[in-house]
Amino acid sequence: MTVKMRGRDVARKMRSETKDKVQVLQKENIFPKLAIVRVGNDKGSLGYQKAAQKIMAQVGIEVEIAEYNEDISMTDFEKQFAQINARQDVQGILLLRPLPQQLDTEKIQRAIDPHKDIDGMNPINLGKSLDPQKDDFVPLTPAAVLAMLDYYEIPIEGKKVTIIGHSLVVGRPLANMMLARNATVAVCNAYTPDNSEFTKNADLVIAAVGKTDLLTAEMVKSGVIVIDVGTNYDSAGKVTGDVLYAEVAPKAAYINPVPGGVGSITTSLLAQRVVQATEYFYRKTTRDFSSVNS
Repeated sequence: MTVKMRGRDVARKMRSETKDKVQVLQKENIFPKLAIVRVGNDKGSLGYQKAAQKIMAQVGIEVEIAEYNEDISMTDFEKQFAQINARQDVQGILLLRPLPQQLDTEKIQRAIDPHKDIDGMNPINLGKSLDPQKDDFVPLTPAAVLAMLDYYEIPIEGKKVTIIGHSLVVGRPLANMMLARNATVAVCNAYTPDNSEFTKNADLVIAAVGKTDLLTAEMVKSGVIVIDVGTNYDSAGKVTGDVLYAEVAPKAAYINPVPGGVGSITTSLLAQRVVQATEYFYRKTTRDFSSVNS
Protein backbone atom coordinates (compact mmCIF):
# COMPACT_ATOMS: atom_id res chain seq x y z
CA MET A 1 0.00 0.00 0.00
CA THR A 2 1.38 3.38 -1.01
CA VAL A 3 1.51 6.14 1.60
CA LYS A 4 1.04 9.60 0.18
CA MET A 5 3.31 11.99 2.06
CA ARG A 6 1.45 15.26 2.43
CA GLY A 7 3.63 18.27 3.03
CA ARG A 8 0.63 20.23 4.23
CA ASP A 9 0.29 17.89 7.23
CA VAL A 10 3.96 18.41 8.11
CA ALA A 11 3.60 22.17 7.73
CA ARG A 12 0.44 22.29 9.84
CA LYS A 13 2.20 20.62 12.78
CA MET A 14 5.20 22.90 12.34
CA ARG A 15 3.03 26.04 12.34
CA SER A 16 1.17 24.94 15.45
CA GLU A 17 4.42 24.47 17.37
CA THR A 18 5.80 27.76 16.08
CA LYS A 19 2.67 29.69 17.05
CA ASP A 20 2.92 28.35 20.59
CA LYS A 21 6.52 29.52 20.82
CA VAL A 22 5.66 32.97 19.46
CA GLN A 23 2.98 33.37 22.10
CA VAL A 24 5.47 32.53 24.85
CA LEU A 25 7.90 35.10 23.44
CA GLN A 26 5.19 37.75 23.22
CA LYS A 27 4.38 37.27 26.91
CA GLU A 28 8.02 38.23 27.52
CA ASN A 29 7.52 41.35 25.34
CA ILE A 30 9.62 39.82 22.58
CA PHE A 31 8.11 40.18 19.12
CA PRO A 32 9.79 38.21 16.30
CA LYS A 33 10.16 40.11 13.06
CA LEU A 34 11.08 39.00 9.54
CA ALA A 35 12.42 41.35 6.87
CA ILE A 36 11.67 40.25 3.31
CA VAL A 37 14.00 41.89 0.81
CA ARG A 38 12.85 42.08 -2.82
CA VAL A 39 14.36 43.81 -5.83
CA GLY A 40 11.99 44.42 -8.74
CA ASN A 41 8.70 42.64 -9.35
CA ASP A 42 9.56 39.13 -10.44
CA LYS A 43 6.31 37.11 -10.41
CA GLY A 44 7.86 34.16 -8.64
CA SER A 45 9.33 36.38 -5.94
CA LEU A 46 6.04 38.17 -5.44
CA GLY A 47 4.23 34.85 -5.10
CA TYR A 48 6.73 33.55 -2.57
CA GLN A 49 6.55 36.83 -0.64
CA LYS A 50 2.78 36.56 -0.44
CA ALA A 51 2.95 32.95 0.75
CA ALA A 52 5.54 33.83 3.40
CA GLN A 53 3.49 36.78 4.64
CA LYS A 54 0.43 34.57 4.98
CA ILE A 55 2.26 31.97 7.08
CA MET A 56 3.94 34.58 9.27
CA ALA A 57 0.56 36.17 9.98
CA GLN A 58 -0.87 32.80 10.99
CA VAL A 59 1.81 32.27 13.65
CA GLY A 60 2.05 35.88 14.84
CA ILE A 61 5.38 36.93 13.32
CA GLU A 62 5.65 40.53 12.14
CA VAL A 63 6.81 41.08 8.56
CA GLU A 64 8.49 44.11 7.06
CA ILE A 65 8.90 44.34 3.28
CA ALA A 66 11.98 46.09 1.87
CA GLU A 67 11.32 46.77 -1.82
CA TYR A 68 13.86 48.21 -4.23
CA ASN A 69 13.72 49.25 -7.87
CA GLU A 70 15.00 46.83 -10.50
CA ASP A 71 17.77 49.25 -11.49
CA ILE A 72 19.24 49.85 -8.02
CA SER A 73 23.04 49.88 -8.07
CA MET A 74 25.14 47.40 -6.14
CA THR A 75 26.59 50.22 -4.03
CA ASP A 76 23.17 51.55 -3.04
CA PHE A 77 21.78 48.10 -2.38
CA GLU A 78 24.71 47.15 -0.15
CA LYS A 79 24.15 50.27 1.95
CA GLN A 80 20.42 49.57 2.34
CA PHE A 81 20.97 45.89 3.02
CA ALA A 82 23.65 46.58 5.64
CA GLN A 83 21.16 48.71 7.57
CA ILE A 84 18.60 45.89 7.63
CA ASN A 85 21.29 43.40 8.57
CA ALA A 86 22.32 45.49 11.57
CA ARG A 87 18.86 46.20 12.98
CA GLN A 88 18.23 44.62 16.35
CA ASP A 89 14.46 44.54 15.84
CA VAL A 90 14.85 42.26 12.79
CA GLN A 91 15.74 38.68 13.68
CA GLY A 92 15.27 37.02 10.29
CA ILE A 93 16.05 38.08 6.73
CA LEU A 94 14.63 36.48 3.59
CA LEU A 95 16.36 37.62 0.42
CA LEU A 96 14.15 36.87 -2.57
CA ARG A 97 15.84 35.71 -5.74
CA PRO A 98 16.53 36.05 -8.61
CA LEU A 99 18.30 39.39 -8.29
CA PRO A 100 18.97 41.64 -11.32
CA GLN A 101 22.28 41.19 -13.10
CA GLN A 102 23.97 44.29 -11.69
CA LEU A 103 23.72 42.86 -8.17
CA ASP A 104 26.30 40.33 -7.03
CA THR A 105 24.10 37.63 -5.52
CA GLU A 106 27.00 35.64 -4.12
CA LYS A 107 28.49 38.68 -2.39
CA ILE A 108 25.12 39.65 -0.91
CA GLN A 109 24.52 36.12 0.39
CA ARG A 110 27.92 36.24 2.08
CA ALA A 111 26.92 39.51 3.74
CA ILE A 112 23.79 38.19 5.45
CA ASP A 113 24.25 37.67 9.16
CA PRO A 114 24.36 33.84 9.39
CA HIS A 115 22.10 33.97 12.45
CA LYS A 116 19.45 35.90 10.48
CA ASP A 117 19.84 33.87 7.28
CA ILE A 118 16.67 31.81 7.57
CA ASP A 119 16.96 30.65 3.94
CA GLY A 120 20.37 29.10 4.61
CA MET A 121 22.26 30.75 1.75
CA ASN A 122 25.23 32.27 3.57
CA PRO A 123 28.32 30.10 2.88
CA ILE A 124 28.65 29.49 6.63
CA ASN A 125 25.19 27.92 6.67
CA LEU A 126 25.82 26.04 3.44
CA GLY A 127 28.92 24.58 5.08
CA LYS A 128 26.90 23.42 8.07
CA SER A 129 25.24 20.85 5.82
CA LEU A 130 28.44 18.81 6.20
CA ASP A 131 27.68 18.19 9.88
CA PRO A 132 24.22 19.60 10.61
CA GLN A 133 23.25 20.21 14.22
CA LYS A 134 19.86 20.94 15.74
CA ASP A 135 18.59 24.42 14.77
CA ASP A 136 21.33 25.02 12.16
CA PHE A 137 20.10 27.17 9.27
CA VAL A 138 21.11 24.70 6.59
CA PRO A 139 19.63 25.30 3.09
CA LEU A 140 15.86 25.42 3.30
CA THR A 141 14.66 22.83 0.78
CA PRO A 142 16.97 20.04 1.99
CA ALA A 143 15.82 20.79 5.53
CA ALA A 144 12.20 20.51 4.35
CA VAL A 145 12.95 17.11 2.77
CA LEU A 146 14.34 15.82 6.06
CA ALA A 147 11.39 17.31 7.97
CA MET A 148 9.04 15.27 5.77
CA LEU A 149 10.99 12.06 6.29
CA ASP A 150 11.09 12.64 10.05
CA TYR A 151 7.35 13.38 10.22
CA TYR A 152 6.59 10.04 8.55
CA GLU A 153 9.20 8.32 10.74
CA ILE A 154 11.21 7.07 7.78
CA PRO A 155 14.75 6.15 8.88
CA ILE A 156 17.64 7.13 6.63
CA GLU A 157 20.51 5.23 8.23
CA GLY A 158 21.69 2.35 6.06
CA LYS A 159 19.52 3.28 3.09
CA LYS A 160 20.77 3.60 -0.48
CA VAL A 161 19.81 7.10 -1.55
CA THR A 162 19.93 8.54 -5.05
CA ILE A 163 19.55 12.28 -5.57
CA ILE A 164 18.89 13.48 -9.11
CA GLY A 165 20.17 17.06 -9.24
CA HIS A 166 23.35 18.55 -7.80
CA SER A 167 22.48 22.22 -7.32
CA LEU A 168 24.16 24.21 -4.56
CA VAL A 169 20.81 24.90 -2.89
CA VAL A 170 19.30 21.40 -2.99
CA GLY A 171 21.24 18.42 -4.33
CA ARG A 172 24.68 18.93 -2.85
CA PRO A 173 23.71 20.06 0.65
CA LEU A 174 21.03 17.36 0.78
CA ALA A 175 23.64 14.74 -0.10
CA ASN A 176 25.80 15.97 2.79
CA MET A 177 22.85 15.85 5.18
CA MET A 178 21.97 12.31 4.10
CA LEU A 179 25.58 11.23 4.59
CA ALA A 180 25.49 12.76 8.07
CA ARG A 181 22.63 10.36 8.82
CA ASN A 182 24.68 7.39 7.62
CA ALA A 183 23.03 6.81 4.25
CA THR A 184 24.90 5.64 1.16
CA VAL A 185 24.42 8.42 -1.37
CA ALA A 186 24.68 8.75 -5.14
CA VAL A 187 24.20 12.14 -6.80
CA CYS A 188 23.26 12.35 -10.48
CA ASN A 189 23.67 15.45 -12.63
CA ALA A 190 23.37 16.62 -16.22
CA TYR A 191 26.51 14.64 -17.13
CA THR A 192 25.25 11.32 -15.73
CA PRO A 193 24.78 9.06 -18.80
CA ASP A 194 21.92 7.03 -17.32
CA ASN A 195 20.15 8.05 -14.13
CA SER A 196 18.34 4.71 -13.93
CA GLU A 197 21.67 3.00 -13.28
CA PHE A 198 21.59 4.67 -9.86
CA THR A 199 17.84 4.79 -9.20
CA LYS A 200 16.84 1.18 -9.93
CA ASN A 201 18.34 -0.23 -6.73
CA ALA A 202 17.89 2.83 -4.53
CA ASP A 203 15.76 2.65 -1.39
CA LEU A 204 15.11 6.39 -1.54
CA VAL A 205 15.04 8.53 -4.68
CA ILE A 206 14.88 12.32 -4.57
CA ALA A 207 14.18 14.17 -7.83
CA ALA A 208 15.29 17.80 -7.75
CA VAL A 209 15.96 19.00 -11.28
CA GLY A 210 12.94 20.88 -12.60
CA LYS A 211 12.13 18.57 -15.50
CA THR A 212 8.66 17.11 -15.99
CA ASP A 213 8.38 13.29 -15.98
CA LEU A 214 12.08 12.87 -15.22
CA LEU A 215 11.51 9.83 -12.99
CA THR A 216 9.41 7.03 -14.46
CA ALA A 217 8.17 3.69 -13.13
CA GLU A 218 10.80 1.58 -14.87
CA MET A 219 13.53 3.58 -13.12
CA VAL A 220 12.59 2.48 -9.59
CA LYS A 221 12.09 -0.75 -7.66
CA SER A 222 8.97 -1.81 -5.81
CA GLY A 223 8.80 -0.43 -2.28
CA VAL A 224 10.92 2.61 -3.09
CA ILE A 225 10.53 5.91 -1.21
CA VAL A 226 10.21 8.83 -3.61
CA ILE A 227 10.47 12.51 -2.83
CA ASP A 228 9.66 14.93 -5.63
CA VAL A 229 11.22 18.37 -5.13
CA GLY A 230 10.68 19.57 -8.70
CA THR A 231 8.44 22.48 -9.65
CA ASN A 232 7.36 22.72 -13.29
CA TYR A 233 4.41 24.11 -15.21
CA ASP A 234 2.58 22.30 -18.00
CA SER A 235 0.99 23.93 -21.05
CA ALA A 236 -2.15 24.69 -19.04
CA GLY A 237 -0.16 26.38 -16.28
CA LYS A 238 -0.67 23.50 -13.84
CA VAL A 239 2.14 22.83 -11.36
CA THR A 240 3.83 19.45 -11.81
CA GLY A 241 6.88 17.79 -10.30
CA ASP A 242 9.81 15.83 -11.69
CA VAL A 243 8.15 12.45 -11.08
CA LEU A 244 5.61 10.81 -13.36
CA TYR A 245 3.37 10.38 -10.33
CA ALA A 246 0.60 8.24 -11.85
CA GLU A 247 3.12 5.59 -12.94
CA VAL A 248 5.55 5.69 -10.03
CA ALA A 249 3.09 5.89 -7.12
CA PRO A 250 1.80 2.27 -7.42
CA LYS A 251 5.38 0.97 -7.01
CA ALA A 252 6.29 3.25 -4.13
CA ALA A 253 5.98 2.64 -0.40
CA TYR A 254 6.00 6.41 0.19
CA ILE A 255 5.68 9.26 -2.29
CA ASN A 256 4.68 12.92 -2.20
CA PRO A 257 2.48 14.72 -4.71
CA VAL A 258 3.28 18.04 -6.39
CA PRO A 259 1.80 20.43 -5.48
CA GLY A 260 1.27 19.62 -1.81
CA GLY A 261 4.69 18.17 -1.09
CA VAL A 262 8.02 19.63 -0.01
CA GLY A 263 7.12 23.14 -1.17
CA SER A 264 4.28 23.22 1.35
CA ILE A 265 6.79 22.82 4.17
CA THR A 266 9.30 25.53 3.26
CA THR A 267 7.36 28.64 4.30
CA SER A 268 6.38 27.06 7.62
CA LEU A 269 10.04 26.17 8.16
CA LEU A 270 10.93 29.81 7.51
CA ALA A 271 8.58 30.84 10.33
CA GLN A 272 10.11 28.26 12.64
CA ARG A 273 13.55 29.67 11.89
CA VAL A 274 12.52 33.25 12.63
CA VAL A 275 11.58 32.06 16.12
CA GLN A 276 14.89 30.22 16.46
CA ALA A 277 16.74 33.37 15.40
CA THR A 278 14.76 35.45 17.88
CA GLU A 279 15.64 33.05 20.69
CA TYR A 280 19.31 33.28 19.68
CA PHE A 281 19.41 37.07 19.75
CA TYR A 282 17.76 37.24 23.15
CA ARG A 283 19.63 34.34 24.70
CA LYS A 284 22.17 36.63 26.35
CA THR A 285 19.46 38.35 28.35
CA THR A 286 18.14 37.08 31.68
CA ARG A 287 15.06 35.56 30.05
CA ASP A 288 14.60 31.82 30.38
CA PHE A 289 13.60 30.09 27.14
CA SER A 290 13.33 26.60 28.58
CA SER A 291 9.54 26.72 28.38
CA VAL A 292 9.72 27.81 24.74
CA ASN A 293 11.92 24.91 23.74
CA SER A 294 10.23 22.18 25.75
